[in-house]
Amino acid sequence: MTDDEYKFLEFFYTRNSIQEQSLKNYLNGALPDDMENKQQYIASLFSKFKEMNFIDLAPDTSTVYQITAVGKEKYEELSERKEINRRLEHLSAGRSGIFRFDTRFWITLVIVVVVISVLTSILLNHWSNLTNIFKNIMK
Repeated sequence: MTDDEYKFLEFFYTRNSIQEQSLKNYLNGALPDDMENKQQYIASLFSKFKEMNFIDLAPDTSTVYQITAVGKEKYEELSERKEINRRLEHLSAGRSGIFRFDTRFWITLVIVVVVISVLTSILLNHWSNLTNIFKNIMK
């Protein structure tokens, strides 16, 4: 289903029923201006959705269309799929090749660097004493 068809179905879903002329006016405004044969495209949308039993004439009227139970079900299914696809795209975009470090990582890294620098400083300051101790142990 194309985006235009989805929008058409969404329009019916949100309004439940709408007059044919109002819908045509909406579609004329929603479709791109450079589109050729807008009226023919709108008529094909109507006929396609009628054939699929997504829309039907409201009882006792000849110009008011309403969405059917099949149309509502189809719209809900498509909306669910779109939401799932959006979430999957969001997940895949977040898991690109770049690893993002969080706050815990940076705090841990700072603590490790400080501990290593303190140990190195102590070791360097007492190096002569440590070498004497090792010499005495080795004798």
